Amino acid sequence: MLFSIFYIKVIRGIEQILKSIFLIVLISCSGANQAWSQLYPLGAQYFHNQYLGNPSSAGIDSGYRFDLSNRVQWNDVPGAPVSQVFTGVIKTGKVGLGLNLTKEKEGLMNSLRTVATLAYHLPLKEDQQLHFGLSVGMLTQRIRTEDIVGNEGDPSVSNYNNREFFLDGDYGMAYTNDKLKVQLAIPNLKNFFKTDYIRTSNFSIFYSALTYKIGNSNTKNSMVMEPIIAFRGVKGYKNILDAGTKFSFNSDRLNLTGIYHSTGNSTFGIGFNYNSNIGFSTLYTTGTSVLRGFSTTGDFEINLKLSF
Repeated sequence: MLFSIFYIKVIRGIEQILKSIFLIVLISCSGANQAWSQLYPLGAQYFHNQYLGNPSSAGIDSGYRFDLSNRVQWNDVPGAPVSQVFTGVIKTGKVGLGLNLTKEKEGLMNSLRTVATLAYHLPLKEDQQLHFGLSVGMLTQRIRTEDIVGNEGDPSVSNYNNREFFLDGDYGMAYTNDKLKVQLAIPNLKNFFKTDYIRTSNFSIFYSALTYKIGNSNTKNSMVMEPIIAFRGVKGYKNILDAGTKFSFNSDRLNLTGIYHSTGNSTFGIGFNYNSNIGFSTLYTTGTSVLRGFSTTGDFEINLKLSF
């Protein structure tokens, strides 16, 4: 009898240790959610909503603008990443103000990033401008205890969830004229603000892009082609090249997008705009050659725009 009780306690003790090890590994890998988002950013940042990739794009156009984006990755995999983003911008004179709320979920992990943006748009001669933008805010990461299969009261979980938020931000600049736009952004400024948060890999270190419009969008039944070449870096990975184009028809009432990524996958999209106030686009990004071994689907993204 005593031996049986001792045996049961030993087994339960081993189970508890294994659960704790699993949670510790999960927590130590919590950067994976952000790693995927850095390697595979929202497709909207290339054309539909460039403020996502560069804070200097906040208020680059006159008036108010609000955007909603939702992306589901690998929907045939349980606990696959889901990203939801809201952005709002306003331009007053030469100043642009922006707000970016990004919520990401992967498995048991939740993260919420909230940043406010101040951008300045400096006119040069004729139609040329320089743009500068700085975003500052906070990042919080939590484990959803209600979804844990095991001991929800494990101290590893509570210690993780009781952490303070991290100061975060981005900096960007751009040059534009009526045809050309050249961008450079430095995201993830948290790696400068808080030394104990620095990771050896899995964070974006720069984003650069060049776009050029070919054609006249002001004429009826017009077609405008806008090629893009983007070059971005992620710590711990090879630099990534994105190349593609956007075709716009009838003053951008209809647009088609195709982008190839050097990670071995592609993004395809279609968008519709009602006048210049309401816009809708869908994007699909195929899985990379590395991911195709365990997921047959890619990323599906929906974007909505309201401006006035």
